[in-house]
Amino acid sequence: MQKDFWGKTKRNKAESWENGLRQYDASSFSDRLKRLRLLAEAMASPNGYLFHGLESVLLFEDAKNCFVFGQFAACILVCQALLEHHLKGPYRMAGKDSVVQMSFKKFIEYALADNTLPDFLISKLDELRKKRNPLVHPSKDALDSYIPKALPLNTTPEELLEQDAKDAILLTFEVLHRRPFG
Repeated sequence: MQKDFWGKTKRNKAESWENGLRQYDASSFSDRLKRLRLLAEAMASPNGYLFHGLESVLLFEDAKNCFVFGQFAACILVCQALLEHHLKGPYRMAGKDSVVQMSFKKFIEYALADNTLPDFLISKLDELRKKRNPLVHPSKDALDSYIPKALPLNTTPEELLEQDAKDAILLTFEVLHRRPFG
């Protein structure tokens, strides 16, 4: 056993981390279970899922885990990345590199003009993009942060972020339940 400067036995950091993890597991279990049940309900699709590439499959697993374990900002980012890979997949397979290289905003505009996605999905994808932007792009405009958005809604920034993650994961399931551009 190691001793500190005063001769006291040092606590093993791994033990304190393990205890912290046990406390986290106990305190967050019911919230994680609630989110897992929501995912199980959302995953019940008679159509199954179609993925475009290994990246989409890996991102799908990461998005689900981020949501269940309360990593809400990461969930939003991963859902947007997954949807971009998924929706651009048919264009990549068709050799339409100019479409594949578009920013997500330009791609959404292209899909709207091309009538490849229904208007309501275009709108939801653009909402997701706008929720993702303040997490990815630093801005001088404080109005992009979660605090000013949460105040008028009488909620906390954390609750608002959780709701945004829930919206992102449910949109992801909604898109993955559909056949491409149907």
